[in-house]
Amino acid sequence: MFEFVQKLQGMVRCIEYFVDINVIIIHCLLQPAVGVSVVVLTVLLCRLSEMVSMHRVHTHERDDMCSRAEMTTESITEHTSRTSTLEELYQFFQETRGYVRDLVECLNEKVGSR
Repeated sequence: MFEFVQKLQGMVRCIEYFVDINVIIIHCLLQPAVGVSVVVLTVLLCRLSEMVSMHRVHTHERDDMCSRAEMTTESITEHTSRTSTLEELYQFFQETRGYVRDLVECLNEKVGSR
C-alpha cells in the first residue's frame, strides 16, 4: 500500500511540474508576439484552466487516499495489538464454559441420584 502511495505522489509531482511549465509557456504567450492570435491564446488559456482544475481534483483525491491509507494502517496496528488480549479472553471464557458444563453435569448426577 505504501509503494502505491509513493507512486501516486510521484505522479502528482510530475503533473505539478507539467502545470508549472504550462503556466510559464502561457505567460510567455500572453506577451504580445508576432503571429499569435487572440483565438490561439484563448484556446490555450482554456486548456490550461481545465488542466489546473483537473490537477486540483487529482491532488484532492491523492490527499484523501493518503489519509485513508494512514487511517487503515493505524487501524491495522490497533487491531493487531488487541488480538492477543482478545485471544486470552476467549481462552478464559472457553475454560469457564467447560468448567460450568462439568459442574452442571456433576450437580445433575448428584441431585438426580437422590
